Amino acid sequence: MKRIALFSVLAAGIMMLVGCTCGRTPTGFSTNFGGAIYADTTYPSVMQEPINPTTRKYEVIGNVHGTSQSKQYCFLVLVGDNGINAAYQNALSTVKGADDIIDVKVDTHIEGFLSVVYTVCTTHVYGKAIRYLDKK
Repeated sequence: MKRIALFSVLAAGIMMLVGCTCGRTPTGFSTNFGGAIYADTTYPSVMQEPINPTTRKYEVIGNVHGTSQSKQYCFLVLVGDNGINAAYQNALSTVKGADDIIDVKVDTHIEGFLSVVYTVCTTHVYGKAIRYLDKK
């Protein structure tokens, strides 16, 4: 009986730690909503500073999508970079000759199993690739 009680207390303690593995919500709270057993959700992310269209002359050369990712194993090891800048640079590299991205939108996707066992956080950046006409 003591073992069952101890296991229950440990399991409850671990589940209370769930939610600290990835980014922040639009309101600034840690993510991984619930999903103590399984999580597979996408939500909008907050960018530190809005990326606004430039005053320089440019042409739109295509739509872009880039990703960045981090993984957490057994609540002990967290590797990768699911930052907005990494996803932004990845998106920029998908269109040859792109100088910048406008109309940027950012989502974060979380998928996990037992949250503390395995969690993958992927940041998605969407926008329009532009090429400056007045190369500096």
